[in-house]
Amino acid sequence: MDPWGLCKKKPDFYVGPHGPDSTMPSAAYRYMNSTDRYAAEAISSKSAPLSYFGYTKYKTGHEARDAYQIFYEKGNPKSWSDARLLGDFDTLQLYNNGIP
Repeated sequence: MDPWGLCKKKPDFYVGPHGPDSTMPSAAYRYMNSTDRYAAEAISSKSAPLSYFGYTKYKTGHEARDAYQIFYEKGNPKSWSDARLLGDFDTLQLYNNGIP
Protein backbone atom coordinates (compact mmCIF):
# COMPACT_ATOMS: atom_id res chain seq x y z
CA MET A 1 0.00 0.00 0.00
CA ASP A 2 1.21 3.49 -0.83
CA PRO A 3 -0.87 6.03 1.14
CA TRP A 4 1.21 9.01 -0.01
CA GLY A 5 1.22 8.09 -3.69
CA LEU A 6 4.99 8.10 -3.88
CA CYS A 7 5.39 4.81 -5.68
CA LYS A 8 4.48 4.91 -9.36
CA LYS A 9 5.49 1.32 -10.09
CA LYS A 10 2.77 -1.23 -10.74
CA PRO A 11 2.73 -4.13 -8.27
CA ASP A 12 3.92 -7.54 -9.43
CA PHE A 13 1.02 -9.35 -7.73
CA TYR A 14 -2.44 -8.68 -6.35
CA VAL A 15 -3.79 -10.40 -3.26
CA GLY A 16 -7.52 -10.90 -3.56
CA PRO A 17 -10.25 -10.94 -0.93
CA HIS A 18 -9.48 -14.56 0.05
CA GLY A 19 -5.86 -13.84 0.91
CA PRO A 20 -3.02 -16.01 -0.41
CA ASP A 21 -5.44 -18.39 -2.13
CA SER A 22 -6.55 -15.61 -4.48
CA THR A 23 -3.15 -14.11 -5.28
CA MET A 24 -2.27 -13.67 -8.95
CA PRO A 25 0.24 -11.77 -11.08
CA SER A 26 -0.78 -8.22 -11.96
CA ALA A 27 -0.20 -8.72 -15.70
CA ALA A 28 -1.80 -11.29 -17.98
CA TYR A 29 -1.60 -11.94 -21.71
CA ARG A 30 -4.17 -12.95 -24.28
CA TYR A 31 -3.27 -14.38 -27.66
CA MET A 32 -5.75 -13.93 -30.51
CA ASN A 33 -5.97 -14.90 -34.14
CA SER A 34 -4.44 -12.06 -36.14
CA THR A 35 -6.57 -12.75 -39.20
CA ASP A 36 -10.10 -13.14 -37.83
CA ARG A 37 -12.85 -10.53 -38.05
CA TYR A 38 -12.33 -9.34 -34.45
CA ALA A 39 -8.61 -8.57 -34.78
CA ALA A 40 -8.98 -5.09 -36.29
CA GLU A 41 -11.64 -4.15 -33.74
CA ALA A 42 -9.46 -5.36 -30.85
CA ILE A 43 -6.51 -3.35 -32.14
CA SER A 44 -8.50 -0.13 -32.55
CA SER A 45 -10.53 -0.37 -29.33
CA LYS A 46 -7.74 -1.93 -27.23
CA SER A 47 -10.45 -4.19 -25.87
CA ALA A 48 -11.50 -7.76 -26.54
CA PRO A 49 -13.83 -10.23 -24.92
CA LEU A 50 -11.94 -12.48 -22.54
CA SER A 51 -11.93 -16.13 -23.45
CA TYR A 52 -8.61 -17.41 -22.12
CA PHE A 53 -5.43 -15.86 -20.83
CA GLY A 54 -2.16 -16.71 -19.17
CA TYR A 55 0.59 -15.13 -17.16
CA THR A 56 3.47 -16.01 -19.47
CA LYS A 57 4.45 -13.67 -22.29
CA TYR A 58 5.65 -15.67 -25.29
CA LYS A 59 7.87 -14.20 -28.00
CA THR A 60 6.03 -15.79 -30.92
CA GLY A 61 2.60 -17.04 -31.87
CA HIS A 62 4.12 -20.48 -32.40
CA GLU A 63 5.33 -20.59 -28.77
CA ALA A 64 1.91 -19.48 -27.52
CA ARG A 65 0.13 -22.09 -29.67
CA ASP A 66 2.38 -24.83 -28.31
CA ALA A 67 1.89 -23.71 -24.71
CA TYR A 68 -1.90 -23.41 -25.00
CA GLN A 69 -2.18 -26.43 -27.35
CA ILE A 70 -3.99 -24.33 -29.97
CA PHE A 71 -4.55 -26.08 -33.28
CA TYR A 72 -3.43 -24.01 -36.26
CA GLU A 73 -2.74 -24.99 -39.83
CA LYS A 74 -2.46 -22.27 -42.46
CA GLY A 75 -5.28 -22.60 -44.99
CA ASN A 76 -7.27 -25.01 -42.82
CA PRO A 77 -10.70 -23.49 -41.99
CA LYS A 78 -10.94 -25.72 -38.90
CA SER A 79 -7.87 -24.03 -37.41
CA TRP A 80 -8.64 -22.09 -34.29
CA SER A 81 -6.00 -19.36 -33.99
CA ASP A 82 -2.56 -18.34 -35.20
CA ALA A 83 -2.05 -16.65 -31.77
CA ARG A 84 -0.03 -13.84 -33.35
CA LEU A 85 -2.03 -10.94 -31.87
CA LEU A 86 -0.91 -10.31 -28.29
CA GLY A 87 -2.86 -8.27 -25.80
CA ASP A 88 -1.81 -7.58 -22.25
CA PHE A 89 -4.03 -6.42 -19.42
CA ASP A 90 -4.02 -5.58 -15.74
CA THR A 91 -5.59 -8.43 -13.75
CA LEU A 92 -7.01 -6.09 -11.10
CA GLN A 93 -10.16 -5.89 -13.22
CA LEU A 94 -10.72 -9.61 -12.59
CA TYR A 95 -11.00 -8.95 -8.87
CA ASN A 96 -13.36 -6.07 -9.52
CA ASN A 97 -15.59 -8.42 -11.56
CA GLY A 98 -15.48 -11.14 -8.91
CA ILE A 99 -13.70 -13.76 -11.04
CA PRO A 100 -11.02 -15.21 -8.67
